[in-house]
Amino acid sequence: MIKKKFITLFLLFIFSIIRSQTNGTIIYKVRKVPDDQVKNIYTKNNIDYEETMQKFNKYYAIASQFNFILKFNNEESLYFWEEEMLTEDLPEYYLIRAKLLGGGMDKYYQNKISNVKITQGMSPFSREMEREKSSLYNNPKWKITEERDIILGYPVIKAIYKNVEVWFTPDITLPFGPAGYGGLPGLILKKKFIKQFPATEIVADKIIFTKDKIKIKKPKKGILRTKEAADSIRRKRLAKEMLMH
Repeated sequence: MIKKKFITLFLLFIFSIIRSQTNGTIIYKVRKVPDDQVKNIYTKNNIDYEETMQKFNKYYAIASQFNFILKFNNEESLYFWEEEMLTEDLPEYYLIRAKLLGGGMDKYYQNKISNVKITQGMSPFSREMEREKSSLYNNPKWKITEERDIILGYPVIKAIYKNVEVWFTPDITLPFGPAGYGGLPGLILKKKFIKQFPATEIVADKIIFTKDKIKIKKPKKGILRTKEAADSIRRKRLAKEMLMH
């Protein structure tokens, strides 16, 4: 009888832990990829690394002050830039470039039940809010590697797709991540653009779990289009802009 009671209490304890890890907030920070990891990539592409970094170090300095937030529960998540007041007056251009390093001002929604992700942002052409819809799973098709590491005490596994590298933790079995990336068997704690200029990392800085279910607001501003339709419209708008100039 005592043994049965102990097992019941133990299972309730485990269930409580699992439940608490399906509701929470991750604070991500933007970092410059270390020089020794990317300098040779710049050289191969005939790009002056020192000159490039002189231009982008200011953006990194600004971006390091920002928090990029991922709120999640057992079904869905929302990633966004947490607006903050800076201690210095800066040109709008600098602020925009710094925000883009972490995903910009767009909102990225993911839902594992309906297998959908939605990106909401302002069109640079129409200056109106738009939403783009695609599938969460198999988009992109990740290649899971044998590489392992530790982030915030969690074991992480490296997965790659083209020039994007992510590290997800199987200890938190939710398919969400920053800036619209996800669909893997674990939360993404780091995303790195391997061959993009400038080479940037978005890394989890803190994870805050809660027992209460996190309420996620699904983006509802702007016309909703599929990714294919949105890509077609972007190509037409870009061609039109090029002809006008």
